[in-house]
Amino acid sequence: MITDEKILVPNDEFFLMIENTLSEDYDAQFTVTGNSMWPLFRHGRDSVIVEKCDADKLKKGDIVLLRASQERLLLHRISDIKDGYIRTAGDCNLFYDGYFQKEAVIAKVKKAVRKGKFLDLSSGFWRIIGRLWLTLFPIRKTIFKIYRIFKHKK
Repeated sequence: MITDEKILVPNDEFFLMIENTLSEDYDAQFTVTGNSMWPLFRHGRDSVIVEKCDADKLKKGDIVLLRASQERLLLHRISDIKDGYIRTAGDCNLFYDGYFQKEAVIAKVKKAVRKGKFLDLSSGFWRIIGRLWLTLFPIRKTIFKIYRIFKHKK
């Protein structure tokens, strides 16, 4: 049953719920918290639908849910894949998270939901946007400074 009701649960319970849902071959949907994936996802407004995935089929630019530690899941974009490891970074971050074993990936983002509309993140448009944003990683700090200047002037 689909509902707009939102509940807050402790991280360990949340992780277990997501993993159990995926293990039963269902997709899972949850509201994004935090700002690390801004401007693509906005804290508290957007939600994502994640699906179980084959770690060997992951591609640079995919957005994945991965277990960074026992207590911490990350929803970040893959910036590099090397020898069974992936490196990730949040779209709003100025640093990489480091390398994780592919097995740390729990799910891949299939779609996003923004203001009631679905965004198919596997479409050509969103894949190009993701790749472009990864390419701009070295100058993100400058991009964010320019954005703040224009936002402040409004």
